[in-house]
Amino acid sequence: MSSPAIPRSIQSNSRFSLVCSEEREFFSQEADEVVSQSYPRFLVEDFIRSEPWSRLRSYFPEFQFGIVEDATDKMVAQGSCLPLPWNHPLDELPNTGCDWALTTGLDARSKNIAPTILSASSIAVLPEYRRQGLSHCLLDYMQELARYSHYSALILAACPSHKHLYPLTPMDRYINWQDKSGFAFDPWLRTNLQRGAELIGICGRSTVVVESIGKWEELTRMRFPETGSYIIPGATAPLDVNYENDRATYIEPNVWLSYAVS
Repeated sequence: MSSPAIPRSIQSNSRFSLVCSEEREFFSQEADEVVSQSYPRFLVEDFIRSEPWSRLRSYFPEFQFGIVEDATDKMVAQGSCLPLPWNHPLDELPNTGCDWALTTGLDARSKNIAPTILSASSIAVLPEYRRQGLSHCLLDYMQELARYSHYSALILAACPSHKHLYPLTPMDRYINWQDKSGFAFDPWLRTNLQRGAELIGICGRSTVVVESIGKWEELTRMRFPETGSYIIPGATAPLDVNYENDRATYIEPNVWLSYAVS
């Protein structure tokens, strides 16, 4: 049986190689290190040790991969995706984005429900290796995996890369900003749209993180003296702090994007 093709964007790069999870003895630890350094701590610290993340790896090893720097044998980028069933128009994808995709994919796998599309779960590149085309390589391989597996589309609940600089701006306004050339203002949105992705819409509750106020103070190294909304580093929206129930809630909006698979 054939294997998914290695995209030209990786083949033509003499510095890096693509590796699949079963090819690296310590793949999970290496990939988690990349994820930890690529996303805000409050999004990943507990998640990468969670049962759903572990199930994602064990259920779908063929959809977990990384990019390794040949000279150092260091994993510098990581991609993760999972198949899930979706038999409706893509413009009806749920408002719950990432959380929905992960839950749906894992649940379908445990119930042997046939998947129809592939959803990106993580696209992570170490900060010092960005702007070298590695995110393109990860996307290329995800598209190839979807094509090879005969899924109808690749979808991703994308977090715009500069949205954290404008946490008070509603996402529906932010995604319509343009640069001086008339392209999407946000670099990650611009990258995907120029690659042929379709912007489907906003998933306003893509990731929801609820913790005690003390836990949030530890995660952010900030103090929250009273009930209210706070801007925290790396967040794309304010953190809602409520002293009545000792809870702080972060609701991250994302943007649904899709790639047709031919």
